[in-house]
This record gives sequence, C-alpha cells and structure tokens, in this order.
Amino acid sequence: MSVAPVETARDTDEQHDAPIEPARRSELLQDCQGLVVTRLSTAISDALKRVGDELTSLALRNRDRETQQALLDAVTLVRRHHEDIERSFRELFADIFVSRVHGQGEAAASSPTGLALVDDSVIEEKIAIDRIVQRARSKLDPDEVLGVRARLGVLAAGDWFEEARHPAAPEAVFEALRRTLAQLDADAGVRDALLDALEPHVSSNLGDLYATLNERLRSNHVLPRIRPRLVTSASSPGAHARPEPLDAALQGFDAGAVAAAVPGLGASAGPDLGADPLPADPFAALMARLAEGSSPARQAAARLLADPAIFAAGNEPPAVEPELLQSLNRIQSGAGGGGAGGPKLVSELLEQSRSKGSSLDQLTVEIVSLVFDHIYADRRLPDAVKQQLLRLQVVAVKAALIDRSFFATRRHPMRRLLDDVCRAASDPDADVGPDSALVAGVAEIVDWLIASFESELSVFEDAAMRLELLLSIEGQRRAERDSALARQAERLEAIAVSQESARAEISARLADDTPVFLVEFLERWWPKVLATARVEDGDLAWNDALACVEGLVWSVAPKASEEIPKLASLLPKLIGQVKSGLNRAAVDNAEKERFFNELLGRHTEVIQRAKSEPGHGSSRRAAASAGRSRPAASPRTASPQDPVTPAVARWLGDLRRGDSLELLESDGSRRLLRVSWVSPTRRLFILTRFPEVARPIERAELARWFETGRARLADAQTSVERAIGAIAAGEMTARA
Repeated sequence: MSVAPVETARDTDEQHDAPIEPARRSELLQDCQGLVVTRLSTAISDALKRVGDELTSLALRNRDRETQQALLDAVTLVRRHHEDIERSFRELFADIFVSRVHGQGEAAASSPTGLALVDDSVIEEKIAIDRIVQRARSKLDPDEVLGVRARLGVLAAGDWFEEARHPAAPEAVFEALRRTLAQLDADAGVRDALLDALEPHVSSNLGDLYATLNERLRSNHVLPRIRPRLVTSASSPGAHARPEPLDAALQGFDAGAVAAAVPGLGASAGPDLGADPLPADPFAALMARLAEGSSPARQAAARLLADPAIFAAGNEPPAVEPELLQSLNRIQSGAGGGGAGGPKLVSELLEQSRSKGSSLDQLTVEIVSLVFDHIYADRRLPDAVKQQLLRLQVVAVKAALIDRSFFATRRHPMRRLLDDVCRAASDPDADVGPDSALVAGVAEIVDWLIASFESELSVFEDAAMRLELLLSIEGQRRAERDSALARQAERLEAIAVSQESARAEISARLADDTPVFLVEFLERWWPKVLATARVEDGDLAWNDALACVEGLVWSVAPKASEEIPKLASLLPKLIGQVKSGLNRAAVDNAEKERFFNELLGRHTEVIQRAKSEPGHGSSRRAAASAGRSRPAASPRTASPQDPVTPAVARWLGDLRRGDSLELLESDGSRRLLRVSWVSPTRRLFILTRFPEVARPIERAELARWFETGRARLADAQTSVERAIGAIAAGEMTARA
C-alpha cells in the first residue's frame, strides 16, 4: 500500500535549535493574547450587528410558536444589550484565555462539582453548546488548529494543548458567550438561538485568526515546522491530545476513545515534541477489540482510519481478506451497463463484508457506504452526476479496503477522483444537464473504471487524466462565455468610474436657486447619462451632455422678458437631448413623465414672471450668481467604496474569480452562484449560474447582501469531504 508522507513533519532535533527565553516567551504570549482577544471581540461586535436581521428572518419562516418567540426574544436581547454583551464577552474571554494558558481551566468556575445531581437543563445546555462547538470546529483547517495548539503550547512552557483546551479553541469562545448570556438571565431557548446565530460568524473569524496567529509565531521562529504527535494520556489535566488530522473533514472523534481502545496508545510523550512511540501493532490491538463489537472500539477504529499521522508513521493496517475481495470483484463485474448503486447493493456489500471479511473490513465497508449516502443526499450535486457516482460504490469500497488511507487523506487516488468530480459538478456555472458533455464524460469514466479496476490503484491516475481532459473542454466553453461577460463588465466598470467625474461636473454647474426637483433629477440620472456617453461615444458626446445640464439650469433660472424668445427657441432641442439621455440611461416612463411635468410647470412659471416683471430677471440672476458657491454633494453621490464592517470588507477583498456564493431566495432556499469576474478596483462583480444567470452587481449592493445574511461564501468542501467530516463528528453512525 502506498501512503503519502505527512507534509508537516520535521525532525525532532530541529525543533530545539533555538530555545525561547522565558522573557521572550512571555512577550509573545502577551502579544498573542492581545491579538486573539481583540480580533474575536471585534468579530462578536460585528456579528451582533447582523444576527438581529438573521434571527428575524428565521422567526418569520418558522411555524413553531415557541421557537418563533425564542428567536424574537433573542433579537430583543441583542438590540437592548449589544454593548453589554460585547463588553462582558471581552472580559470573560480574556480571563478564560489566561486561565487556559496557565493550565487552570475554566470548568470549575461554571460547572457543578462533587456527586450532586445535575439539573436536566444543565445537561441540555451542555449538549447544545457541544453541538455548536462541534459545528464550529468542523469548519476549521486542521493544519492551522494543529499549529495553534503546538505553538501556544510551546509558549506556555508546556507540551501541545489538547484539541479542546487551547486558549483560542471554539470551546473557550462559546464558554465566554455562554457566561455572558447567563449574566443577562436569558432563557435557555433564547441563549441557544443566539449562540446558533453567532456560530457561523465565530467560525469564519476563527479560521482567519488561526492563520494570522500561526504566521506571526512562525515569523518569530516558534516551531516554523511541526511534527505530528500521537495521543497522550487523556486522564491528566495538563496532557495534550494527538494532533488533528490534516484533512478539514476528519475531525470530531473523542481522542480518549482511541487511548481506551488500544492499550499503550495513551502513553505520555514527554516534553520534547518528538513523535510518540506507537504500540508494536496498533491495528492488531484494535482488531482484537473490534472482534468484541464494542462501540468505543468501533469509534476508535474510525478515528484511526481517519488519522494521516498513523499512516505516515509507517503502520500498515491488515490487508483485505482475499475472499472478500474476490466477492467484490464479482459484484463489480455485474455493475456495468448503466446499473446504479442503491439499498440492495449496499445490503449486499455489507453482507459480504460480514461473512467474508475481518471486523476492520466490515467497518471500512460501512463507512464507505455512509459516504455514498451523504453524496446521495447532497442537494448541491445534480442528480445526473449522483447517479454516475453511485455506480462507483463497489469500486470505492475496494479502493478503500486495498488502501485504507481513503478516509485519512485527500491524496488517496480514489478519493481525489471523487473530490474532483464533485467539485466540478457542484460548480454553479457548470453545464450538468442530463445530456451535457460533462455528464456524458463522467459516465464514460465510470464505465471505464468499472471495467478496468481490479487491484492496482494507478488506474485512478488514468481516470483523473481523462477527467482533466474533459474539464479542459468544459473550460473552453466557459472561457468564451466569460470573455463576453468580461467585455460587458469592463464597460460597466468604465461607466461606474466615469460617473464619479460626472457628479463633480454636474455639481459645479448647479446654482443656489436651481429648483430642488432639477437638482435631484440631475444627481440621480445624469451621471449615468454622462458616463455612458463618454464610454460609448467619446468626449464629444460627454461635452454635449454637459451642455445639456447647463441649458437645463439656465432654462429654469429667472428671466428678463427679452430672454423669452431665446428660451422658446432653445427648449425643443433641449427637451430632445434630455429624452435621448434618459433613454440611454434606461429610465422608466413614469419617472420621465413626472420630471417633464415638473419641468413644464417650472418653464411656465419662469415665462409668466418674466412677462409680469419685465427687466428684473437679469438682476435677480446676477444677485444669485454673486452668492453662488459649489453645493455640497448629495447623499446620492457617495462613492461605491462606501465603508462596510471589517468582516464584510474582508469577504469582499478575498473574493476571487471562481468562488461560489450562496444566495438566499425569498422562499428560504439557497442558490449557488459563481463569481465569474471581479473588476480591478473591486467595485463591480459578475455572478453567474449556467445557463440563465449572468448578473453584474456593484460592491455596495453585494456588501448589503453580506451584511443582511442574504449572501454568504459557499462551503468549499466537496460532498465527500463533508460526508467524512459528518461521520467523524458523530453526526452519521456506522451501520450496526
């Protein structure tokens, strides 16, 4: 079996070349504490500004009266106590951070001790918070979590922190939030609703924070590289558990279950951050326990299968039973010709693994079948692609039995192929119709794998090359479409830039006595007219549109009687220019009619006054001109780069072509859209979905979508990654 090495490994001796002086260690810890507390406090503050709208939207959609009331009460709590929550969280989290650094723990301050009976509500609250914490942890990059645990552990003059015990762990954040809400005497339902709403905001900021923290410590020569560790004693409060798997989807099993299931696996590793000694044959020990059928042993086995450190350490799991492999070959030979997986196939696979395989073989088959259950239930994948992937179930089972690192690393060739197909098919801009080239190509690859795969995993490398060729053809189709979209977007971007100059030019031509209706009209519509004229027809058209502004302003100013003939001769041409400009700006007919009615009324008034007060128009206009000053910009002239919250600014700044967004529709469903173009100034984006959507959206509008929760970044994990993450987190249980 070929297993790729763990990329974060480094020699133990290298880690102690430059010990950190106590004073320097204390200084770095203070710096980390300031960074973590400030960033998370800011994140909570920003989140509190947004969760009100999110909770209100949930309440309106919820039909359960009790839940609806809890959501609305949570909104009231946030609005009344925003500052109190922010201040209390900062203080409590800072205390928890310090206590964890010094190994004191915060549990004693908030949990009952001794043998006293615990109220059911306390247990329910702990379960609810554990669920939220688990959800948050599943979204974090395990490499970054591993770095924080190890580097902060070194600074604390100890060993690696346990997964749930490092000072910036999700457990610490939500414990501070729990205590904060307890101080406000919020009901349990209100607390749960608010913590649920805050979790996505906390999770997204934790990921960025861990990356920043690791980079800062690496730059200060704190463990520039890290060797993965095995499990240490789970019974000692100061002991640190083995590191997270490197795959973001493989988290959540209780590390203590592994230590309990495998004798010797929980031995202390000592303080030198070197690799822990493994039992002589950890897989043999697990096999013995699996034969007993105990639940902890099965959980430990699943954790072991999902841990790249175990495989990288050179431990070879038992080979698949030959009789089981032969049986699977027979099932695979009958799976061609368009046949798909289903309950009958799953039952047959499980039956074969029970009758002809080892306990570990059986568990492997069970977990692979759960992965395919998750693929089948994933709404992001089109049905046509799901049908093809389900046909690969027998192939995937064989590949996972032959190389059991399927669950531990994305580099497993079968898993990498599944990930690539899922990633391509879930792209909102992909043509995944039943008769599309992509679906037909995937079907051909599946047919070829079913016919070709026996025991050599290199066949999946060939399949990956076929898929890459297929996706390159699909990419050419997209490139042509994207090129046309880019030309359209560049035009819109040029218009947006020109509008800023247009606003300034219009403002300079307004007079103090220009009627409000004309000021509002010019500031609202004419910048687009000017900008479109410049982009499409050049500077001459721009100058003509500016002359139209000057003509409109002059036409509504007070007149002398001798100026009436000039006004009469000017108006037909002026009105024609205005109509042409409004058509160019695509102004609706009702708006045009309202404006022209007001303009006609003003012109009538000007003419009547000129006739009734002959000779006074010029003097009044001169007096008005003498006191003229450039008017302040209207609120409508705000730049597209209006300030937004730091979190939204970060999301907008990080958006790249090819990213996917989830857009909340009015019926409560979410639709995936692809970011197909981003302007150099990041003030204009184009969102697409094949075949019907190609929408340009300005930065300000997209920011509002993020602020209100209508838009969010789509989960970048594939269906397979989410499936394995759900299994590892205990959300999906292996079949008994």
